[in-house]
Amino acid sequence: MNAKRLFDDDDVLFTDPSNDRDSHVEIRIDGEEEEPGSTQPDLAAASVYVQRVPQLAVPAREVSLLPLDHREGFLLSLVDGVTSIETILDVCAMPADEALEILNSLVDRGVLVIPR
Repeated sequence: MNAKRLFDDDDVLFTDPSNDRDSHVEIRIDGEEEEPGSTQPDLAAASVYVQRVPQLAVPAREVSLLPLDHREGFLLSLVDGVTSIETILDVCAMPADEALEILNSLVDRGVLVIPR
């Protein structure tokens, strides 16, 4: 796996030479305007977003009836109503962009809610 510099600090963007897609996470909060040339609002919005705590939107007894793959089920098992998205991303052992895509898919399907 190769790494290339993404920001002026020590953050890097990891790339897979066999795949043209970079492993990169971009978080946008609906309703927020982006200022041209400024990353500060994006960083602040991302910081607020990952501090949110996802919650089940379906009764716990119905989770076993949902059509989930093993990765969705694993991430769902980390949702306890107390653990933040940031912590889930830290402990899930998946690339953050993939975990966020799965969490967003679960929200879109009505399985999870992420309160503001």
